[in-house]
Amino acid sequence: MAILKEKYNCRRISHADRVAFLIDGAAYFEAFADAVEQAQKTIFIAAWDIDSRINLLKRNDSATSPKTPGKS
Repeated sequence: MAILKEKYNCRRISHADRVAFLIDGAAYFEAFADAVEQAQKTIFIAAWDIDSRINLLKRNDSATSPKTPGKS
């Protein structure tokens, strides 16, 4: 018995040539930021609870780093 049913509880079922398990937060946020940078039109994020003031990545160049609200 399959758990996923196309057009019932998932959009579609597709083959993936690769998969990755992201264990720590740093790897997750880096992969997420890469996916966001590659997006061409729209990004949908569902059921994600995170403080919007958190910088997802640590950047060495302060000119390109997002600023934390209330701090300069």
